[in-house]
Parts: sequence; C-alpha cells; structure tokens
Amino acid sequence: MPSPDKIPLSFNRDRAVRQLDARFEELLEKLRKNRPSEDPWMVRRAYEIATERHRDQFRSSGEPYLSHLLEVAHILADMRLDATTLTAASKSASAPMSPISSRA
Repeated sequence: MPSPDKIPLSFNRDRAVRQLDARFEELLEKLRKNRPSEDPWMVRRAYEIATERHRDQFRSSGEPYLSHLLEVAHILADMRLDATTLTAASKSASAPMSPISSRA
C-alpha cells in the first residue's frame, strides 16, 4: 500500500467529501428525528455555502476544515436545538468571508 503522501490529492479530497456528506446526512437525520416539523432546507443551504467556501481548506491535522463545523452542528442537534441554530453553526466560519454586508 502506498504511503499517505504518495496518494493523489484528488483521492484524499474525494474521500473527505464523501465522509463529510455522509456526516451531514446523519445531521439531517438527527434534525428529522428530534424536530420533525422543522424544514431542513436552511441547514442544507448553509452546508452547501460552507462547502463552496471551504472546499480546499484543511486543518493542520489534515482534516477538512468543514469537519469542525459539522461536529459543532451535531452537538447542537444532540441538544435538540432548532434548524436555525444548526444553520448558524454550519455557517459560523463562512460569515466573515461572506460578500453580504450588514446594513445600519
């Protein structure tokens, strides 16, 4: 088996994306279970935006940047918090980089 530094970057990225997507689906399942009346659209859209913004970012540990956002959202889902809160967790790192400006 080749050493990890010999594996093509695209392979690692594809694997990371699959893992993140699976973890995100688990998050949506928690939301459906804990709050069946909540619409997951907003959470899904926040994840899509975060994915677009942080697609190629990795932590020094090698983990995808998005893994932390998803884990925070999972903690909040375990606390049975609402879709708006999960959305905020999913977008928390994207907000400072967002082109949307605040209005006074």
